[in-house]
Amino acid sequence: MAIVYKISMRLGDTLYLCQVSGFTSVLMDWTRGKEFPAKVNGKVLLVKTPNGQTVDLNIVGKKTAK
Repeated sequence: MAIVYKISMRLGDTLYLCQVSGFTSVLMDWTRGKEFPAKVNGKVLLVKTPNGQTVDLNIVGKKTAK
């Protein structure tokens, strides 16, 4: 069963507040302080997981990181 996750990811000086519906097995290795290759594509943050899969995170907000 897919679960909706709220995820914050920092790219440069911007903190992106995102939501994604996914399976625990895909997002299980995502923890605070880990780095993943990512890029912004409109209102979506494309993130590459350690196993090479790309996950689309829907951007619901953003703010300047501290």
